Formats: sequence, structure tokens, C-alpha cells
Amino acid sequence: MTTTKPGMRSFLEHLNDFGNGACVGYDLCMKACPVVDADVPICELNDAADNPSAMTARVRQFVVDCIQCGRCTEACPTGAPRDHMMLHLRANMPDRPSEYAAYARLKGGHGLQPWYKDLLKSAFQLYAKSSVDARVWPHLDKQEFEQRDTLLYFGCYAFSHTKSPTVTLDLAEAMGVDYEIIAGLRTCCGWPQTLSGDLERGEELLLGLGMLIDKVQPKVVVSGCAECVAAVQVLARRAGGAFESISTVEWLLRNRDKLDLDPSDDPITFHDSCHLTRKMNRGHIARELMEGAFALNELEEHGRDGQCCGYYGFNLNEEKTRAVRRKRLEQAKATGASKLAVECVTCQESFEKAHEDGDPEVVELQKLVLESVLRKAKLNKEGAQ
Repeated sequence: MTTTKPGMRSFLEHLNDFGNGACVGYDLCMKACPVVDADVPICELNDAADNPSAMTARVRQFVVDCIQCGRCTEACPTGAPRDHMMLHLRANMPDRPSEYAAYARLKGGHGLQPWYKDLLKSAFQLYAKSSVDARVWPHLDKQEFEQRDTLLYFGCYAFSHTKSPTVTLDLAEAMGVDYEIIAGLRTCCGWPQTLSGDLERGEELLLGLGMLIDKVQPKVVVSGCAECVAAVQVLARRAGGAFESISTVEWLLRNRDKLDLDPSDDPITFHDSCHLTRKMNRGHIARELMEGAFALNELEEHGRDGQCCGYYGFNLNEEKTRAVRRKRLEQAKATGASKLAVECVTCQESFEKAHEDGDPEVVELQKLVLESVLRKAKLNKEGAQ
């Protein structure tokens, strides 16, 4: 079962105590941070970690600006989990920004008056009819499932304008994979709520998702959202390894022998997801999938040194968030590549918000794979005529 509930708040408190005790004040975490102001000393941040209710105004702003990229933890010579310490501060900060609660309601459909919830549901259904793939529509927020080895988990990104689920389903059909689907706002994994500091609501949603996964009894859960992969991995661990949580890109790599690709010489570059590369050590997977099929021009900062897309700053500081994204897009432009490939739908959505004329096109790697499959199928058909 995936429904054992740990104490996320107490877990963060434990990590916070460990991190504060381990900190030796080198300040390398602050130097690695893409959003921190230079006038926030590490000692002031540590004082706030001990007593969040007494944090200074500039520390509070830093906590709001944090994008949870994990570069701080990577830089620490003593192994202090600074990203978790920042999440501890966000969860305990006084006067939490109202935008966090609004975002949580949108992603989880929770905390609304019944009449307003019904109104939103009706409006959203009208929107969803035109935006959601017809193959996904019957699965939205359903409660009955068939048991399948492969579970495609779209969650709330079933509604993404990127059409990521459509690409995944087209690839599943190309590979001849049988699958079940979990999708809809009420199937949100809870990771956005957790990263906003709403730990209890995040855990509630995660447990709800775990109960749905139990009904499917999958061997593998596939998602095109890095945060969803991370959340489902937590459930997989609680389930004692009964299933695996993998990204869509890893799923494609495992089924590479079923994909007839048309190699392309058109150079692309690749953005590493913070969750998949830095926090889960899976950065090699996308590169293995691209090998021999795409001409990769690496970004100046790539792999574990890669910069973040800024999604989990929740756009509360638009100026800083845009600066983070523009820096990454400028690096992509400098590679000479025509496309910036990503493996996470939230990364694509983030970069599109800061995209300017002349920037490489931001596109999911799995979409490039699908285009390669379709090109090869067309060539094979023409060759047979």
C-alpha cells in the first residue's frame, strides 16, 4: 500500500536542525543561489531557520523568491540540505503570501465553497473540452481503474496548453504499449502544494494519488512532469518498491528498440530539470536517448551545474523569475541550436513565459522523438511505393 503517512513537517524540522548544526558559514550556498540578494548573510538565514516567526524582512523576501532548484545543497561542503531548510522556512513563515493558497486551490480543487466549486467545475469543463485530448477526457478525475503494468500519470498537466499528454499517447500507440491513465485536477500529486509550504495539503493530495495508484497495480508510473515523478517516487518507496516512478523520457529510453527514429543533424540544446538531474541523479537518461538521434549542443551550464527554470518561485517576484529564465534562454541561444529541448512540462511552460523573438524554440524532448518517428514512418512508406 502507498498510504502510510509520515510527518513531513517533523521531517523538515529534523533536516533543518541537522543543516543548521552542520553549517560552517562558508556561504557557498548563497553564492550558488540564482535569486539571493548579496546583502542576506548566511548567519541571518540560520537564525531564521531556528526561529521562523522572527525572520527579518529581507530573509522573508528571500524565502518567497526561492525557486527550490537545489543548487545551494549541491554547493554545501558539509552536506547541509539547504533546499529543505528553505522549504521549512516557507512552511513556517509568518503571513504566507495569499498566492500560495490560490495556487493550491487551482492545482488541487480544495478549500473552495461548494457553490463556487460547482461554478468552476462547469466553467472548467467548457475549457477542458477544447484543450484536453479526447483520449484523456474520459479519464479526468475518474475513480474506477483497470489494472495495467503501465500507468500514464498526467495529473493536472492534462490541461497544459503544451499538449504533452497527446504526445505521450501518440508515442504509446507507436510502441504498442497497453496503459491506464490517471488525470485531472483532483489527482494532483501535491508537490506544488508541498513546495509552496502547504505541507498538510500536499500530503493529503499525495495520499489520495497513492490510493488511485493502488487500484491500477502498475509496474511503472510514467509522467512528463519532473515534480510528479519526484512525488510518485515517494509513494513508490512507501510501497516497498512495488512500482517504479519514471519520466516519459526514461520510459522512451527503456523502449528505444520499439522506436524507429530518423536521425537529425539539426542541432538542439537541452535543459536539465532540477528535480530529475540534480535531485534524482537522472541527467544521463535524456542524453542516452538523444545519442545517435539528435545533434546535441550542450548549454554552458548543464548537467548538475545547470540553472533552473524558476517555476517554483510561483512567479511571486516576476522580475527575478524572468531574469532566471532569460539567463537560461540566452545560454540556449549562444549554442546556435534551433531548439531548446526539455523533459518536463513545467520547464516548457516556464521558459515560454520569458521567450523572445530570436530565442530557440522551447519543445519537449519527447515531442522531438515523436516527430522523428513520424518522419521515419513517412520515409519508409515512400520507399515502399
